[in-house]
Amino acid sequence: MAIGFVGRTGPRRTEGRLGEGQAFTDISQQVAIPAQFPVTSVQLLRIVHQDVCKHSDHHRHLVGGQRDKGSPASSRLAPFSKLRSGRSAAEAVECRYIVWLPFDGLGNRMLSMVSGFLTGRVFLVALPPDSADLFCEPFPGTTWLLPLEDFPVANLFGLGHNPEQSYTRLLHSKKIVVDSDPAAKNATAPPVPAYVYLSLGYQLTDRLFFCGEHQLALGKVNWLLLYSDLYFVPSLYPIAGFRDELRRLFPARESASHLLLRYLLHPGNPVWGLVTRYYHSYLAPAARRIGVQIRMAAAGSDTVPADEKYNQILACSRQERIQSETVDDGGDEATTGGGNLTTTSGGGGNNGSSTAILVASLYADYYERLRSRY
Repeated sequence: MAIGFVGRTGPRRTEGRLGEGQAFTDISQQVAIPAQFPVTSVQLLRIVHQDVCKHSDHHRHLVGGQRDKGSPASSRLAPFSKLRSGRSAAEAVECRYIVWLPFDGLGNRMLSMVSGFLTGRVFLVALPPDSADLFCEPFPGTTWLLPLEDFPVANLFGLGHNPEQSYTRLLHSKKIVVDSDPAAKNATAPPVPAYVYLSLGYQLTDRLFFCGEHQLALGKVNWLLLYSDLYFVPSLYPIAGFRDELRRLFPARESASHLLLRYLLHPGNPVWGLVTRYYHSYLAPAARRIGVQIRMAAAGSDTVPADEKYNQILACSRQERIQSETVDDGGDEATTGGGNLTTTSGGGGNNGSSTAILVASLYADYYERLRSRY
């Protein structure tokens, strides 16, 4: 039995499956559609592909081509000058950007990235240096990576959930005005800020983002900074500005995350190399593969002791006959196979009865316990 552990680690550079700068251009030919989705989901995927291609053209027009390592990034992003000016340009309505900021774990980040893409703006991601190789570029001929070194807003990764430039605080300080009548003209209205920070994490500090009249106000802002760890696509459907397009792309709301995650977020070469090597070394040889994900409540709020939770995992696996019994359970004894974390079930050997267990958790203790047990 092989037991592997997946926790929170950084990617390493390895050989991959795509050339540098390549991106997928027709995902409808590369994504397997699960059986629970109707056949028409293939057609929907092609519609999504066409829509992303249009987005890519607009993105390439406003952002430029793939990053030229020999030239400054600011030369590719002329709109930086508007950011430095401190106010949005009313005549540049089509030049609207949203910058995704990392928040929480990788799964939450992926869900919020997909949500940010559907806001109808040019989508850029501010990936920390240790995450830049996680994903392939999704937009052919251009880049979605924000050039951190030249971006005018300082301390992007340390602003938190309620900075001075957050939408709610700007409303309270009257630095941005919401007018319920879009035809009304207010000569005394303050200049539209160059950027607005949207805090849409679990605290939903700027939940007013999901109200129609606030969308009209935010539509005048050239740059939005998105700080979120949530999948908020369903909350976009009731908003008039998004409703028709979302219904066209995803008439079945539950298909949006499935299609977009598989379209936008493909593992980059270093990640793919790690995954394939790990799979072929530890998982592929096994006749049976078991995945165990162990999640914990927030620090201080989990009332179940670690020992009790571990026993619950074992009891559940025995009851459902998921994991093999050991000598402590009254079954055959398991013998350790050496330093490569492999074990061989007694009586079965490697004659087709081998089992691999993959433990996904932020806490390595559970993995260590399972490894010592088997």
